[in-house]
Amino acid sequence: MSNTTTANIPADLEKGEDVIVTFADGSTIEGTWVSINSKGVNIHVDGKLVTRSLSRVTSVERPTDEAEDEATKGLTSAELADMFETSARALRVRLRKLGLGVGKGKRYHLTDAELAIVRASVESEPIEE
Repeated sequence: MSNTTTANIPADLEKGEDVIVTFADGSTIEGTWVSINSKGVNIHVDGKLVTRSLSRVTSVERPTDEAEDEATKGLTSAELADMFETSARALRVRLRKLGLGVGKGKRYHLTDAELAIVRASVESEPIEE
């Protein structure tokens, strides 16, 4: 079971990063990442080192900053196009090419990572009208 569990733990976690650990019973704890070893995961919680068995851990995630993600929640294509100074139609074509398109009448809910992908795409190859 530990192989399945380690697949749900980001390999690039660095000591000192904030994490949320989810357990098989559905409970979670938030703390600062320390390490992982054969006995389990180690995190600091309220100034104390906490170790939990790998068999109990279902995932370890970085907390998302919902305030940043709110910037693109529920935007229409026209509103999103204004961010990139282009037309809604041209932006929709680009988003579909990036695999981020939505159906007619839907609103965009892009994460920060997706927004960064769009921004990098637009910067490398400007959208033509």
